[in-house]
Amino acid sequence: MSLKKSTSGKISRNANRDIFEQSNERSSPRDEHESKTEFATALRSFIHDEFAKGREITDQTPLLSGGLVDSLGLVNVLLFVEETLKRQAPLPTVIGFHHYDTIERIIYLFGPHSEVADFTGIPTPKPAREEKLQRYKNSQRDFDFILFSSSTMMLTPTRRLAAIGHNAFNFSLSGGRVIDFYTLLRFVEENGSRMPRRILMGCDPDTILRKSLSPLFKDPNPDLEPFLEEIRISVKRDPVESNDGGSDRSSRLAARLRQLQDSEWSPKQYDFELVANGDQIRTDRMATNQLSISDDAIRSDLSGKKIHIDQILDFVPPRNGRAMMGLAEIARRHDIYVDIVLPPVHPLYRAEISNDPKYRRGIDLTHGLIEYAKFENLTVHDFCDIRSFGGVTGDFDDSTHPGPENCFRVLRKLFPGLDR
Repeated sequence: MSLKKSTSGKISRNANRDIFEQSNERSSPRDEHESKTEFATALRSFIHDEFAKGREITDQTPLLSGGLVDSLGLVNVLLFVEETLKRQAPLPTVIGFHHYDTIERIIYLFGPHSEVADFTGIPTPKPAREEKLQRYKNSQRDFDFILFSSSTMMLTPTRRLAAIGHNAFNFSLSGGRVIDFYTLLRFVEENGSRMPRRILMGCDPDTILRKSLSPLFKDPNPDLEPFLEEIRISVKRDPVESNDGGSDRSSRLAARLRQLQDSEWSPKQYDFELVANGDQIRTDRMATNQLSISDDAIRSDLSGKKIHIDQILDFVPPRNGRAMMGLAEIARRHDIYVDIVLPPVHPLYRAEISNDPKYRRGIDLTHGLIEYAKFENLTVHDFCDIRSFGGVTGDFDDSTHPGPENCFRVLRKLFPGLDR
């Protein structure tokens, strides 16, 4: 603590006594205990009211890994903490999802003696897009197969294609959209020694029909942004767009969700290792018990997915149309064979959402956009139904993210000669 001095330059005992007493008041163990108790009580009440739905929730009940709190629910928890404590909550992508998995852990996270409560000094991981671009540039290999997709096919083990003579690179990215695929393929065209012979694109309506750019363009990227001009797209970074600080909870919820998405967040609760060819391999021990996901967890996730379906547009944004046409033109220019896959979804998802008029409209628009682009060498594979490729019901991270086994089975369906 620095000492206050009077105007004559001498140390002022009265002023410093007041500062010392105020400091003691702020750090009083009794006040800290009361504050922590009040927060704990409020948190328990909030979690019970929002997520219990007739089930008993204790301080040790798994919230995320147990399927009680989905992606949208986690954002609501973050907002509740911020509103209650009047300070920003650390992103789970930065400090780890496990800190938010139980009430007990959340209470400890924001307690007065928590080591991670002050998160300002924790470095944000390097975004996967930049890491994959750097790996591609540094690679001495010629890749003849490239995967472009959002997180729905991120776990596809393209390295396994080496067994049948392919050198494959995995450019799948959380939040990736058609515009990202175009800029990435143009990047390959400008930086690779040769173009791939075959491309696999995972396309789902949720990414095809979004009007805005993907969160990946939140930060400047000199490697990709020049290619946006070719399809008449400009990047506008308006700080007002992120969060206006107003009192409307829904707008703050959307802003916080965007912030999570901007940090490469995905609904899976696993850590990944990025290998040389861009494949992402799970390193978390939870991955060994992937088949244990329950129907309750899937149904919990469906609530958030229905919100996304309600936001699907009734038309294909022109920028996505130009990006798809640009992809088709590059494929024609280099005689590239293109496979477009509609990714697998959990059977419960198909049962509850596939007949939704907006979802069906999204599927129709997706097929329409692909046809509009006029690819020459193209096959479209509708793998939404896991029976179409021999998928496993239990191998899903949530209702729209197939696990590594299902991703491998999709790859094996496309390449029949691929064995384990």
